[in-house]
Amino acid sequence: MPSLYAGCVYSRPPRRYGAQGVDDLSAFALLNMKLTGLPLCESHDTSRPIGTIVDEWQAQDGSKFVSFEVEDNDSTVSFFWFWPVAAT
Repeated sequence: MPSLYAGCVYSRPPRRYGAQGVDDLSAFALLNMKLTGLPLCESHDTSRPIGTIVDEWQAQDGSKFVSFEVEDNDSTVSFFWFWPVAAT
């Protein structure tokens, strides 16, 4: 049975048309970026999928959050920067 986690993928982005750096995504871009259903890969390695993004939401400041499932049998991954989500 997979475990459910949640975390922030982009914190406090600049507003649409606001000052931003070359590598920044705007809050508007994040709002229109659909992540639900995408695979979660270890260290950005697409050959090593470890789970799936199951939900996404955006805070009032534009920060983008996701919840994702990770298979319990993958002991090589550490999620110390994500919050476990209580089962309901």
